[in-house]
Amino acid sequence: MLFDDTYFTIDKPTEGTFRDRGSKFIAFAYPISSDSEIKEIVARLKTEHAKANHHCWAMRLGMDRSVFRVNDDGEPPGLINAYRSAAEEALNAAKVIEKTVNDVYTIRFDYQQMNEVMRIIKGYGLEVLEQQFDNLCVVKIAIRKTEVNRSITRLEKLDRIDIKLYFV
Repeated sequence: MLFDDTYFTIDKPTEGTFRDRGSKFIAFAYPISSDSEIKEIVARLKTEHAKANHHCWAMRLGMDRSVFRVNDDGEPPGLINAYRSAAEEALNAAKVIEKTVNDVYTIRFDYQQMNEVMRIIKGYGLEVLEQQFDNLCVVKIAIRKTEVNRSITRLEKLDRIDIKLYFV
């Protein structure tokens, strides 16, 4: 294997609370796959917790964890222990899971090729994300990064099949 195509994340959102001298610090942990998700989550939390004085956040992404962003929302750094304690509570409540890095492909083929295509998909253990079956069938699949060449090579051996890398 040329590179490790797995990473760890949490399986679902969690929450943690820390209280200090009459103040309440609530932390939330979310599994995300892109930094664009942060804006939506923070906006929703600001609505749900409108009385909160500050809405700080941090995130880390990437196989090498190189994408890192923080926003202290103007809070003084002296409260770092409270932030850390609430965040630890949220993370301790989370179940850590291992996931694979996948590429997503769209496959177009004639209905008559259904059995051949589905046999390959099932044989290689590919994840079907979406499917439309008509005269022209379309299947969107996720392929583990280390299995892409082998799987795509096998699918390309079929006649009259169109395979495209899907870009989000």
